[in-house]
Amino acid sequence: MGTDLSIQAVSVDYTLKGRNFTALSQASIDVPAGTTVSLVGPSGCGKTTLLNVIGGFIRATSGHVLVGGIPVSGPGAERAMVFQADAVFPWLTVRQNLLYGPRIRKALDSAALARCDKYLELMGLAAFADEYPKVLSGGMRKRVDVARAYVNDSAIVLLDEPFGALDDFTKSYLQDELIHLSLVEPKTTVFVTHDIEEAIYVGDVVVVMATRPGRVAEHIEVPFPRDRVASIKDSDEFQQVRQRIQRLLRQELTSAMHREDGAA
Repeated sequence: MGTDLSIQAVSVDYTLKGRNFTALSQASIDVPAGTTVSLVGPSGCGKTTLLNVIGGFIRATSGHVLVGGIPVSGPGAERAMVFQADAVFPWLTVRQNLLYGPRIRKALDSAALARCDKYLELMGLAAFADEYPKVLSGGMRKRVDVARAYVNDSAIVLLDEPFGALDDFTKSYLQDELIHLSLVEPKTTVFVTHDIEEAIYVGDVVVVMATRPGRVAEHIEVPFPRDRVASIKDSDEFQQVRQRIQRLLRQELTSAMHREDGAA
């Protein structure tokens, strides 16, 4: 079922060429166990920065991230990251890629092998289990990335625009695969995307982020059951949510531009 994730007033400041910048300001989000939260917003709003703080790759300037009530102090096996770029190891077979995490953690037991077989089947990779990634399409390599996170049995899955580089058909297929996985084995998931429609479709909650400085602007509950199908995107209710998010982002961008003009 995953585990609770709590992001409490997280800020990230840095200095570049003698100037101070705020990448993220006072971001607070609670993600209940088994919930998928989509982060959507313009470039520079801190989406990836926040994901890296959760993953333990960046230390917050202030604030805390708690996983099951325990503060994050660095990377950990309970949090799996899936990036936009392919992260499969070309020198390992598909099966070996999926078993990489358990092997590194010295947990390559019968349970890990069974999980590997399970996700090879669930992700449609069983026929390619002993092939090397060079023979796979981009969409199939992305399935390997996602399956590896689940085989590693991480409680939290962090996805940074995982389908951003894929064609629309493959993206739609993998969105459905992700929803299917969330039903078969719910994980606490944070999904970063620029795509408003994707954010609504895969998420239980959409967190709209704003820029200059990067911050949380609004939380929007998605009013659809988890076992949704692609045809829901054509519904009036879905389009109303999309338009609401679009208006919020437009307002935030307009406000940011006015602030910049006033500071000039």
